[in-house]
Amino acid sequence: MFDPRRRHFLAMAGAGIALSAGPIGADTQPRPEGGIGGTGIVGILTDFGSIVLNGMRVETPSGLRPTNAFGQVTLNSLGIGQSLTVEARAINGRLMARRIHIAHPVIGPVHDIDGNRARVAGVPVVLEPGVVGGWEPGMVAAISGVWRGQTVVASRIARARTSLVVIAGEVVARTRQTIVIGGRTIDTGRFMAPYPGRFVTVIGEDRGPDIRARELTVGRFTGAAGRLRRLSVDGFLEPQAEAPFYAVSGLGHSFAPDLRLESFASERTLFDGAYNGLFEARTGIALPQSLALRRQINRDLLSGVGPERVAIR
Repeated sequence: MFDPRRRHFLAMAGAGIALSAGPIGADTQPRPEGGIGGTGIVGILTDFGSIVLNGMRVETPSGLRPTNAFGQVTLNSLGIGQSLTVEARAINGRLMARRIHIAHPVIGPVHDIDGNRARVAGVPVVLEPGVVGGWEPGMVAAISGVWRGQTVVASRIARARTSLVVIAGEVVARTRQTIVIGGRTIDTGRFMAPYPGRFVTVIGEDRGPDIRARELTVGRFTGAAGRLRRLSVDGFLEPQAEAPFYAVSGLGHSFAPDLRLESFASERTLFDGAYNGLFEARTGIALPQSLALRRQINRDLLSGVGPERVAIR
């Protein structure tokens, strides 16, 4: 089984009906980063046939069962605007999915609605133009999207049938028995609190001042088939204290320290490059704040007509 690594960039999250069997433990200290199988893709589903995200078409074998935080689902559960984590391998020039995970940054009741902003399980959420679905007060919503700081930029809203809340993001603060993700304090209970910089998914009970963890998972590609050689990541950057002074917001992923990322600091970006324990991102494409426009960019990339990938040096 793959062992999640220090500041790795993903974790499991989703909405479902029943909990998976048995608790999932967390490690308690930073470790060197390592790799996982084939091509790792972190992005928003923009089209089918089989699935399209980050300008790539990934075929889905008929027997493949996607997952969310609560277990397996069917391929019919996939929808435009969902945030996905895909592990794929190249076969005869085509990408074939090994695993697909539906990764919601937050699931929970909607409250404090103010136009295109609200809180979901206490986490700030803002709707991007063209978001799929909508919300209403008290609705239990599964939010797909990406983190921008401590706010989720939502690309899809769906009703969730669960009394539990889910938060999946980067740990920004820690005590012996608590962590903070998305501005919410989480009592880790029987789990040791993961270190800041780790990407963690919590399934738990919202107790008002905090969330009590019932399940806690560290890392995103737990159980992956092999080592990653390439990454494709859609997200925002946020400042960091160490070179290259930026990380993917909410994902805690470590770039190689010699990268120059300043030109992408204010824009949502599609990063692509090699992975050798650190993300050797080689190109970036600035992405618009509109799901419809990003869908068109993905179609253009598939047809080879742009936009131009900007080299990262």
